[in-house]
Amino acid sequence: VLPLVQAQIESLVEHAYDSIYPGSKPKAQAAATELIQQIRLLETERRQRQGENIPPLVDTPLMVRLLLIVHFNDRKLPDQRADLYQRAVDVMLKPDYHPEAKVMDEIEHRMGGSLEINREMLQHLAYHMHNRGEDTGREIEEKYLRAVLEAEPTYAPFVDKLIKQTCERGTLLEERGGMYRFIHLSFQEFLVARYLAQNYPDANTLATYLEAGPISASWWREPILLLVGFLD
Repeated sequence: VLPLVQAQIESLVEHAYDSIYPGSKPKAQAAATELIQQIRLLETERRQRQGENIPPLVDTPLMVRLLLIVHFNDRKLPDQRADLYQRAVDVMLKPDYHPEAKVMDEIEHRMGGSLEINREMLQHLAYHMHNRGEDTGREIEEKYLRAVLEAEPTYAPFVDKLIKQTCERGTLLEERGGMYRFIHLSFQEFLVARYLAQNYPDANTLATYLEAGPISASWWREPILLLVGFLD
């Protein structure tokens, strides 16, 4: 499936807000215009930081949907990228979007009973995947995914549920032919940043860890920038 182009993104946003505000065309158009402008600004700032050849962040219907949800709830996209990813991650992992209480309860049960457990499992996995380097760190086989998560006693009871949830519904992870990867590398990078912030709370220890290698590797550039934003 080819990535979306700007005209398709704008069309999706406009149709979405037409459906959200069916009785008020001016209100729908104003909201759509506001979000489209914010998406353009977001992409422009990413290119300024990372170069003109960087793939766009918003290139799938899923990413458009995430930004729509964040924008609809907050009326604007966060100024800080770390805030945007935090909001998007929570939206993806929360089960309360579903109208049926029974389905909500089942999704929450599969998530280990809480948003926090599910998020911590995924950031633990993201960190270990990223540590494998640029050549092999974008995806992981199921047996290695199990090994990483089952090594932590807190996560071990929920590994089967996470895999089942990923295969049947998907969240931030997706499964293709027995290989697991995050739906967008940016989410992996943010979860790595969150893992570092939580597991290296002391600034000196964190600096020592980064200076030992990650700080000079381009593969770690985005996690480190998102780490600074998250800490801020």
